[in-house]
Amino acid sequence: MAENLTTTNMTKKRVKPENCEDSLGKQKAKDQNDAEIDSFAMYKVMFRAFLSVILPSCSIFYLVYMGVFDSVFTENGIEHYAERPGLGMKALLPKWMKMPLNSAVNFGYVIMAAYWCAYTSAAFQANRITLIDAYISYIFNFMAGCYGPIQLLRILTQLPQFAVLDQ
Repeated sequence: MAENLTTTNMTKKRVKPENCEDSLGKQKAKDQNDAEIDSFAMYKVMFRAFLSVILPSCSIFYLVYMGVFDSVFTENGIEHYAERPGLGMKALLPKWMKMPLNSAVNFGYVIMAAYWCAYTSAAFQANRITLIDAYISYIFNFMAGCYGPIQLLRILTQLPQFAVLDQ
């Protein structure tokens, strides 16, 4: 193992170079601690982003549940959507699946949100993005993950409460 000798105040002190590995090729403990800190930072950023989305969302859910927005006008019904289910589609799909393509798009929101959360985590661990980049990305992904089910419930139920949440 290569070591450097430095003199400080007339005493000799052994200092390892910053980028050395031991004879078996193992990383230094400092690098492992840095990786653990980075991993913890990633989870901390992810949790903060999750709270930044879920707390306001739960507040709005509660206000809608309590009826604060019951007097708000919303357009409900299939006639307000561009998708018109054809006769062939009606025969193949269950009755509750009013707009299959819109429903598929909403499942896509959730799938893409999960994919981009995983991609953001990998990019952060590889030091390709900063903490603030990861935070913003996680917020966007969690919002997409919440929006997909809300819009899907609006389409399937046509209830005014889900229309308010969708807006």
